[in-house]
Amino acid sequence: LDVHSGEVLTMVSTPSFDPTHMAKFLSAQYWNKLMNDPNKPLRNKGIQDHYSPGSTYKTLTVIAGLEENLINENTKVFCPGYFKLGRSFRCWKKEGHGEVDVYRALKESCDVYFYKLGTKLPINALAKYANMFGFGSKTGINVPRETVGLIPTEEWKLKRTGVPWQLGETLSCVIGQSYTLVTPIQLALAYSAIANGGKIYRPHVVKEIFTNSGEIIKNFDNEPPKKIDVSEKTLAIVRKGLFQVTNQPGGTAYW
Repeated sequence: LDVHSGEVLTMVSTPSFDPTHMAKFLSAQYWNKLMNDPNKPLRNKGIQDHYSPGSTYKTLTVIAGLEENLINENTKVFCPGYFKLGRSFRCWKKEGHGEVDVYRALKESCDVYFYKLGTKLPINALAKYANMFGFGSKTGINVPRETVGLIPTEEWKLKRTGVPWQLGETLSCVIGQSYTLVTPIQLALAYSAIANGGKIYRPHVVKEIFTNSGEIIKNFDNEPPKKIDVSEKTLAIVRKGLFQVTNQPGGTAYW
């Protein structure tokens, strides 16, 4: 996405199909092949399917923790490779990360930092910030059949299962697992807002609509964004941590 307008620059869904078959006589053989493919090539997975976001969701956990004053940029946590809450919740790095602040937690994706934050962060508070960034609702992209994903709350679980929310479930949600489901377009939109200072633009694949004479009826790039109620200081901390992910040795995407 263009982070300053919401314009979709690239959207890929695989496996795909050969559109030339749709422009001429569509054989029953080719149609049945598409319909019976378990990988569903006719679905636009960028907007129609939702997934566990995994560690990409940790940025939202940090934002919630900072905004709720549960952590700051100097808060440090010791990671021995696991965190005990009834059972052991493992960090991806078995030997642990040692002492970790918020920047290193993002840079090296330290699970224990987020587990410990999850013991203080109510699931409803995490959901509040996730909703702010566009998770749990349609982005409004002008392509049909967009799905909404799922951002769990205490009320949602009680209504669905009749069982109260458990703290251990929060520990899974803060690292983007358990019930949490998002679409790729929602994830791109949330990261765009982190990059541009907290503005949510409506993603669009059509730039302009104009008449035969060239008169512009609608310019989607000019739609005003929605401003997220998150401080610039919080977003700056997250951007600094994300920069280190790719630009400093030890970052999970330094390669």
